[in-house]
Amino acid sequence: MIEHILTILSIMVLPVVLLGGCSVVDEGPAALGRHDICQYSQDLNHPGYQSAQISYPCDHASKPFPAVTVLGGYTNVKEHMYWLSHHIVSHGYIVITITPTSVFGQPSIWETAQHAGIEKLLSENNNASSPIAGIVNPHALGVIGFSFGGSAAIKIASKLGDDLQVAIGISPHIGNPEDREFPTMTASTLLVSGNRDATASPAMVTGIYNGLPEPTNRLFALLNTPAHTSDTESNRNKYQTLITSWLKTYLDGDDCYSSYLYGTKHLQNEKNHWFSNYLSSRHIP
Repeated sequence: MIEHILTILSIMVLPVVLLGGCSVVDEGPAALGRHDICQYSQDLNHPGYQSAQISYPCDHASKPFPAVTVLGGYTNVKEHMYWLSHHIVSHGYIVITITPTSVFGQPSIWETAQHAGIEKLLSENNNASSPIAGIVNPHALGVIGFSFGGSAAIKIASKLGDDLQVAIGISPHIGNPEDREFPTMTASTLLVSGNRDATASPAMVTGIYNGLPEPTNRLFALLNTPAHTSDTESNRNKYQTLITSWLKTYLDGDDCYSSYLYGTKHLQNEKNHWFSNYLSSRHIP
């Protein structure tokens, strides 16, 4: 059965502002987007993960849509990441949210799950009986994850090369410094972590950032946030702002939210003490 989640848009219409031909939610990327969310979890079996749910915009008028995976970390099941998945879908993306085969396993299990998620998105796109048949853009794919899921996103994006356009690691954990080098990475890569994270420490994530090749679009935002967590409600707006802006800029090729990464909106958030450090391959005024 396909579930239909009504967003806030079902109750009140969020104003949309047109800027240079692109439409954005006036409240910014941390606000819910204009798409209602449909989702399903049946017939999504894959040996690379334990369970999955695919969420997608109910309105297919603007198809095809970019598509991404979302994967949590150690002990996380897919339900822990719905807060992020549903937000992303409301902004016009298809998302597969995944539980790995073991939530207490080795890091390689998360990498397998990320790869399996991409495979499932593509197979569902080619499955005539799938609710998302023909509405996935196979040339606009990304991987997103928290902790082990985040490090898996970086690793699988590096391995798949041009098959993936975006990789996002939220507090990615890669313990061995020798494994933080990604010379073949071509996906535009966003790293977001917290300055009090003792598990994915600032030094660890800085090492991952430095291990990305210079031609790659890359950004590391070190937030003034609590310890190792991706879903502290008081900080969700920061993750949603950065992740949605990154997807819009580098998966859609749309600069509508780029100001939140590099321009006046970013500078305003900087003045509001969002960041302890901010490293970028792109010039920031």
